Formats: sequence, structure tokens, C-alpha cells
Amino acid sequence: MSETTDPYWNIAMEEAILLSGEKNIFHPTIRFWINSDAAVIGIFQDPSLEVDLKFCSDMSVAVIRRFTGGGAVYHDLGNLNWSVFISRKHRMVLDVMNEGLPGIFKVLSRGIVEGLSSLGLSAQYKFPNSILAGGKKISGIAGSVKVHRILCHGTLLVNSDLDRLWKVLTPNYTAIKGKIVNRHVRSTRSEVTTLDKELVRPIGIEQVKIVLTKAVERVYGIRLEVSDLTYDEKKCAEKLHQEKYLKDMWNYTHTRT
Repeated sequence: MSETTDPYWNIAMEEAILLSGEKNIFHPTIRFWINSDAAVIGIFQDPSLEVDLKFCSDMSVAVIRRFTGGGAVYHDLGNLNWSVFISRKHRMVLDVMNEGLPGIFKVLSRGIVEGLSSLGLSAQYKFPNSILAGGKKISGIAGSVKVHRILCHGTLLVNSDLDRLWKVLTPNYTAIKGKIVNRHVRSTRSEVTTLDKELVRPIGIEQVKIVLTKAVERVYGIRLEVSDLTYDEKKCAEKLHQEKYLKDMWNYTHTRT
């Protein structure tokens, strides 16, 4: 698991691992990471349409644009993020490449679904980019497909503050009245739940990580080994962190049409 809870660093590391994998041959990688309070929006989104920027500013909630698509999500210390990096030619994804990202998400989220199910939940993947528990959204999924490598990453609401989540992810519509919105991807509001709420008992992040790790190994017939970032990944992450993710130009005004 990543030791930092800095959202700017963690998103930079996500992209660095993906990009570094384009240059070299890497084994499939599973990453678990946690962010302190942050509103993380998709690459095609306008932050003013997705989050309450004043609330975020007043409450020291970071606003950061990731490099993958999808909708806005809220991260706090009760949210466990998971990532799967894999070659486009890996046997696990070869048969679903023609289905696009939803097909990839379904395959690469199986370990997470199995882990939740092993805890006694009714968990399932829902097209196109969600995992449900008890019929409610417990994890959103996003991803990126490069020339040689694929990333599938998602959230997992373990014991997140749902009241704060909705305050962060409900924009101030009065402040944005009249704004042109049709060129931006909008988030879909879903009924969400947390793992401890569904289990009706507290559960720790470390315990969840262990359960998910075992499930991933079981589902894919692999054995995971702990390793640090490579030199190339660290250097790439440092550059992305300083030159991209710490910049307001990227997080607040960057647009894709």
C-alpha cells in the first residue's frame, strides 16, 4: 500500500506507473492507496459543475483532476482506492478488448467483487463502471488504455463520511447558473453505501486490504509480492506531481472538448 495520503502524489503515481509501463516490460501490478480529503474529478469534467468549490476551500478539501474518465468521487481516510495495471496482451483481458473499458472493468474488478462477496455481501459489477453491494454503489471505476498497458482503478467506500461526501459532491448551482455544461461529462448521482454500513459492524482499512489481496490471488491464480516503485516510476511521478497535478491550470481550468 502507498505510504502517502497526499492526493496529488497518489494521482501522479497512478499515471507514472501506467506511463512507465509503456517503455518497459512489467509484471501485472496491484496497488492500494488512501487519500486525505479530496474531490477527484474525471479528466473531461468541470470542477465547478461537480463539487462545491467554496465548501472545499473552507474545509481544506483538495480538488484534483485525474487523468482517467468517469465522474467525480470523494476520497477520505475511510476510502480504500485500488488499482490494477496490466499488459494489453495479458490473457485476462485479450478476450474483452473489443468490449472497450466496460469489458475491461468487469474482468479487472473481479477480485474486488470476490473479496466483498467473501465478507458476506451481495456484491456485483454493474455496467458500465460501478460495483454494487446490497444494490447500492460502493465503488466507482475508471481506467485508461495505452498502447501497451491498461489501468483499471476504483474507490471502495469502507467507512467514509457520507454526509461530507454529499456536501463536497453537490455543486453550488446558484453560483454556476447559466453556465454552458453540454461539453463536459457530468457525474451520475447514485445511492451509495459503505462497507461497514453493509456489514453492520466496523471494519478496518488494513483488514479490507488483506481480504481483497487474498481474493485477487484466488480469482486470478496468482501470488502477489510487495515491491517499491521503480526508479523510472519515481522520477516520472515527481515530474507529474510538480508540473501537472499541483497546477491550478490542470485541476481547475483544463478542459477537453
